[in-house]
Amino acid sequence: MSLDKQIKAAKLYHENHTVNVENFKKRVFQKLEEQKELKTRQSWPILQKSVTTSIAYGRREIFKKTGVLITAAAASLVLVIGVGVTYPGFAQTLKQMPLIQSVFSIVGGDGLKKAQEKGLVTNIQKVATDKDITVTITEVFYDGSQVSVGYILESPDKLPDRVYQEKAIKINGNLLEKWGAGGASHRIDDHHTVGVINFSTSEPLPDKFKFDLAITQIGDIKGDWSFSFPVVKNDTSNKQIVPMLTKTYKDMTVILEKVTFSVNSTELVGQLIQPSGALSTIFEVIDDKGNKIGLLSSSAEENKIDREKETVRWKAIYQPFQEPPKSLTIRPITQDQNALPSDVVKGLEITIPIR
Repeated sequence: MSLDKQIKAAKLYHENHTVNVENFKKRVFQKLEEQKELKTRQSWPILQKSVTTSIAYGRREIFKKTGVLITAAAASLVLVIGVGVTYPGFAQTLKQMPLIQSVFSIVGGDGLKKAQEKGLVTNIQKVATDKDITVTITEVFYDGSQVSVGYILESPDKLPDRVYQEKAIKINGNLLEKWGAGGASHRIDDHHTVGVINFSTSEPLPDKFKFDLAITQIGDIKGDWSFSFPVVKNDTSNKQIVPMLTKTYKDMTVILEKVTFSVNSTELVGQLIQPSGALSTIFEVIDDKGNKIGLLSSSAEENKIDREKETVRWKAIYQPFQEPPKSLTIRPITQDQNALPSDVVKGLEITIPIR
């Protein structure tokens, strides 16, 4: 296809998509015109090389498999990434173009990547801009244990080196007090960062709800980036067992009520009956091969039985398994693992066979 036809096709492609980004069009078409003036295709390999460099963090193989400059859309995509365009709306525009993976596929870990591949993820595409920083919520996945949200940060100025965010959330309009968040992020360049936030709560969530997310600070920059979008539980690939096992040693009792395996997490729910004011206890999980499973989050709610005893309802979320193990062993520990006597740890240990 001649360069003139590529220009016309690229213009037509962008005019037919609802992307309200005039600055983006101007810069793309400016680069196309510059290529036209050169009257040669010798510059294309150079441009292609710059694309490969800019996406070396994980998307290089996509271009190898599909090729570059096959269609007008692909040609315009090469120019967008290759010239390092930075403007509000960059993430939304890229999401509408071909050959772009989701944020979960880039930085979500094996669990979210698998959820994306299985079509379990909900596309969101909500955008908010303040203080010259644009936040795009790209997608969400709720497996019944935690809500995972993909996002893109972008700014014409350099983003803060530390992109930790201050957040508040609501479920169906109700502000939650007992919740936690973790996740991961990947800095693409000074102007773009992608990441995932994993939210978990100590209280059960409905199968469907409105999720309100307010980000009030990014790095050291305070602002208002607010979003509201629907969340639907997708547990079609979950595997759950209800062992209801009880183990008592001395003055402590552990009750393991439920274990849930999902593509993105392993959740354990149970109770702990212990002396009032005892040390805060968490649980270590080990598979049948002796591997310790990484703890993602945990929550506990204490209820006093009397002056001497209390019941702690606990929930802990761990890393997912590719396939459920043959068995799981749980044992109580504390934040300071030396604080709980070894005989207590061994005495309260529970092993669950997994069918």
